[in-house]
Amino acid sequence: MVGNAESIFQKERGELIDRFTTIRFNRADIINERCQGSRWDFLVSSEVNTFEKYNNENPKFHTLVFTPTKREMQYKIGKIKFDTNIIKLPIEQSIELERLLSSPPSTGLQMLYFLDSIKNGNVEIFGFDFKETRTFYETRNKGQHDFAAERDFVMRMVKKNGWTLHK
Repeated sequence: MVGNAESIFQKERGELIDRFTTIRFNRADIINERCQGSRWDFLVSSEVNTFEKYNNENPKFHTLVFTPTKREMQYKIGKIKFDTNIIKLPIEQSIELERLLSSPPSTGLQMLYFLDSIKNGNVEIFGFDFKETRTFYETRNKGQHDFAAERDFVMRMVKKNGWTLHK
């Protein structure tokens, strides 16, 4: 999993990232292959502006993983015009995470929670720092997530599953 924290640019791990199936998020482009790698298999998002971006570009990924939210799910899926496979994560997981965290879960947390639920024991996580640095492509700070709670939740999954969080 390749997140969008600015801290991803502090280390050159692109070759390591490219050894794995890659999952990337929202509107993040690959702007430094030495740090982010070049491989892109899955895009995870539920943002209309992400879908509009890829409606106007040739997507580099082969599959979109749609992270449902309680609101406007059909409307959002209807905005996808680009050619891709689509996988929808169970909305029940998003609802459960929101209940556990008392705040809406981030896209990254939803994907990790899904990988945990299917008992995927081979997960390498890059570019996740839980807002210690800003999202590299975003100029505004989205304050709806509880990143401290998400960090604790993710660290428990990392420990339980033997995943690797690359800092």
